[in-house]
Amino acid sequence: VFQVHGENTTVAEYEWTSGEATECRLELRPLIAFRDYHSTTHANGAIQAEFESGDGFVLLTPYASVPSMYLAHNAEAVEKTGEWYRNFEYARERERGLDFQEDLFQPLLLSYALRARQTAVCIASTQRQEAAYAHALKTRELERRAEVVAEAPLNEPVVRELTAAADQFLVQRGDGETVIAGYHWFSDWGRDTMISLPGLALVTGRHDVARGVLRAFAS
Repeated sequence: VFQVHGENTTVAEYEWTSGEATECRLELRPLIAFRDYHSTTHANGAIQAEFESGDGFVLLTPYASVPSMYLAHNAEAVEKTGEWYRNFEYARERERGLDFQEDLFQPLLLSYALRARQTAVCIASTQRQEAAYAHALKTRELERRAEVVAEAPLNEPVVRELTAAADQFLVQRGDGETVIAGYHWFSDWGRDTMISLPGLALVTGRHDVARGVLRAFAS
């Protein structure tokens, strides 16, 4: 499972590594929330259970007020389900005294016939994707991360790990650059950005990113 840099795209691949020729069937039942990260979803009658299904993709638009989501896949069959899975509990939210229970909607079933050395693909994105490109997306992301780590100021494991981690907080805001204060609840804050900017972007040799961040906040 990985995310594509600069996109709202998550790629999941399932591979059977057994050398046996036996076929197995894989069923994926995606659970969706479609809500702000400060909120929780609960079972309701307003959700749009219908979806558009085409050659290698599914288009979900549960509510008119939120972006649609594409599911690119190489499944053999897509079956409508339309069930609510209720009362998921989130331990960290519970510790903080927040709303910690949520219901998630399960719109469909993706069914794959999985054989040895074959890969089942599901790509969730706000834009149209192709399941056949999953390997190319993974290769490109691995190469990008290797380039980031190659700029580490010291060739030591802990420094390389920190350089890779720093990359996760540098994001785009419109045409500019910014720093996310923390996942999953925070956006960008000026104080956090200016405190962390030298370590995230200057020490790691990403001066163009630092320049973009300063210009974004100056505007």
